[in-house]
Amino acid sequence: MESFADQSHLIRDFRRFVGWTPTAFARDRRNIAYATLEGRSRAGAVRPLSLLS
Repeated sequence: MESFADQSHLIRDFRRFVGWTPTAFARDRRNIAYATLEGRSRAGAVRPLSLLS
């Protein structure tokens, strides 16, 4: 598990991976898997993400 030097580092990495800020992600009322995939698409992610339940 990666540790973060400060909150801005966590937010930057979260947004880069998920495509949303943590606050926006938490406020979204849709399915978490759908929101993650949509956010990654908006962020320009080229590598596919496999979500397992």
